[in-house]
Amino acid sequence: TERIESVAITEETQWFSDKYTDDIKMDCFGWMIEDTTWDIELEMSRGVFHMIKEENPGITKNTTELEGNRFLLTTTVADLRPETSLVLRFPGEIKIIKPREIEEEAARRLQKLDFFGKYFKALS
Repeated sequence: TERIESVAITEETQWFSDKYTDDIKMDCFGWMIEDTTWDIELEMSRGVFHMIKEENPGITKNTTELEGNRFLLTTTVADLRPETSLVLRFPGEIKIIKPREIEEEAARRLQKLDFFGKYFKALS
């Protein structure tokens, strides 16, 4: 509420859309689950798990501790953008078990960087 600068009472009535049901389901990253979902598995270090958990506490219930201070996140998500962002944010700390589309999206996003072509050569 600190960021609210002003409130105005209007004559406009509240509108309602029947597009959404009363039972809105969210994934552990806060995205609304609709028609398309992805089953993901990400293995990560203890440090990365704790950093991600601070921003996304919902991952705790879908994460199991493995040997060697590693953690496995197994869940269903509404979109792959949050997971791709995590992989790019913590390079070498997160192993993508599935789906492969996370790797592909991360590669596409890296190629969009202005300096990518300057320092990296295409694999094929």
